[in-house]
Amino acid sequence: MLLTKFCRTAMFTLCGIAFSTASFALDESDIQLSLKAVKLPADALSLVVRPLTDIAQPPISYRADVPVNPASTMKLLTTFAALDTLGPTYQWQTQVLGTGQQVGDRWQGDLYVKGQGDPKLTQEQLWLLLRQLRQKGIRQIDGRLLLDRSFYSPIEDNDESLDGEDERPYNVPPDPLAVNFKTLRVQMLNQNGQMQLSAEPNLPGLTLTNQLSVVDSGSCLTWKNQVAVKVTQQGDQTNLLFKGKFPAACDMANYLTAVGSHPTFAMASVRDTWAELGGSWPLLAKNDGSGWLAEAVTPVDAKLLAAQSSESLVDIIKDVNKFSNNLMARSVFIAIGRKQGTGKSPINESNAVIRQWLTTNQKSFPELVLENGAGLSRKERISANHLADVLSLGWQSSYMPEYMASLPIAGIDGTLKRRFATDMQSSAHLKTGTLNNVRALAGYIRSRSGQWCAFVAILNHPSADRGVGLLDQLAGYVYENY
Repeated sequence: MLLTKFCRTAMFTLCGIAFSTASFALDESDIQLSLKAVKLPADALSLVVRPLTDIAQPPISYRADVPVNPASTMKLLTTFAALDTLGPTYQWQTQVLGTGQQVGDRWQGDLYVKGQGDPKLTQEQLWLLLRQLRQKGIRQIDGRLLLDRSFYSPIEDNDESLDGEDERPYNVPPDPLAVNFKTLRVQMLNQNGQMQLSAEPNLPGLTLTNQLSVVDSGSCLTWKNQVAVKVTQQGDQTNLLFKGKFPAACDMANYLTAVGSHPTFAMASVRDTWAELGGSWPLLAKNDGSGWLAEAVTPVDAKLLAAQSSESLVDIIKDVNKFSNNLMARSVFIAIGRKQGTGKSPINESNAVIRQWLTTNQKSFPELVLENGAGLSRKERISANHLADVLSLGWQSSYMPEYMASLPIAGIDGTLKRRFATDMQSSAHLKTGTLNNVRALAGYIRSRSGQWCAFVAILNHPSADRGVGLLDQLAGYVYENY
């Protein structure tokens, strides 16, 4: 039986098995007994514990040099490499440029929206961008809206996902113009017992079919258990069928899904936001996409009319690591290579820059496989030892406070908000990793005695989920014994 607290006596208990702490560090037989207790084989775990402040303390190393799938703990490499190569103040910029001229309150000519891959180009950021046009006195635009997505070439897996669940927001690929994470928000509004559905943005070709009924059971916390949504796509037409029972006790709820393409989503978002700002754009009036869904490279003589900068990288990586945001992680990964490259082969360029960065830091990771830098991959590989090397580099860096601050705090926030509700709460900054067949935990632990350690524990096995408690208890062992 997994324990929720960790012994402070001469014995410690891991997965119901008691071991002596006389030798202090776990040995191979201890770890294998613990794996056996949760019905996992000896080769399911890779583990590294590396003291950082008291190097006289004994490290722990178990299958540390074996290449493993790290899941989202790969974000530790991507985010620190970005901090060190791009700098904490690095920003992305989205621009509006025009060919034509302003006559009174009208812009006579075409407008281009040019993206640089802002990882967090939210609805609020888009509103601030377009508001600049209104502040210039522009009310009506007599021309086309053209999207400039030339900052980097389409990502190789742009039309595929890891698990076939393309409509899940975590599977959205990066894009030079990824507006609001390409995530559609469907508002389900309970109006006196009648359900009403509305979508934001109002995508062309989108139909919402409402077969919801209002019932007395359930609450706003449980509505997802009673409502099913079926997505059907035929060509440019998308239908979302809502079926089930919506709780009468809940006035409103939001359903999030990733449907449509990046260009269509960006176009619809610009059109709807411009209308909300009181603007008029006759060519965008129709909602079937005809005559206005277009892309082009911005002419060199186009006039800059508006520009909106993203949050700084140091703030972006907090969302990446604390909430394991895949689209943002992949966008950061591309930015690493794009700053020095052409954007024609963004994945390869970022790979090359990261490997050169490792070389500059006198590191060589021959087993390293980077597919997207987010860990949302069946191909990505790194050893526990080398992931601990990344953490060690981060510890020694002048950016250490910013890097550590990006990680979830045990029992406090992010993906660890509901884990480690023990004496260990707030004493660890750890990134989680979850995929089918993978469970991982890696980051920094401050022990009860005040010593800091780098910690990497990765399970690769079809039943890896059995070992989640084991990962937590290994972290607890480090907290109690270092």
